[in-house]
Amino acid sequence: SSAASDVYKRQCQAYGIVSGKSSTVFAPNASVTTAEAAKMLLVYSGHDVQKDGLTGAQWKENTLKLADKDGLLVSVNTKPDDALPRQYAAQMIYNAISK
Repeated sequence: SSAASDVYKRQCQAYGIVSGKSSTVFAPNASVTTAEAAKMLLVYSGHDVQKDGLTGAQWKENTLKLADKDGLLVSVNTKPDDALPRQYAAQMIYNAISK
């Protein structure tokens, strides 16, 4: 239900795993990009949003560097701003849990 998904969204926001497109737009039905998915997995894996620079103007650059260093992008053949196909989402999740 929509109410249940709102609870999950708020919990993920509270932990810094997800953020909106802006301070007023969350865009829950938008596609997730490779860079956005990498950020979610990095934060879920214990990286600090502030300390590791995963927010602000350089979030994408910092996210991609850290994701590459952590091996999240191994065998993921997409561009950072591309919508993330399911096969590569599964690969990124596998990379995150098998490190």
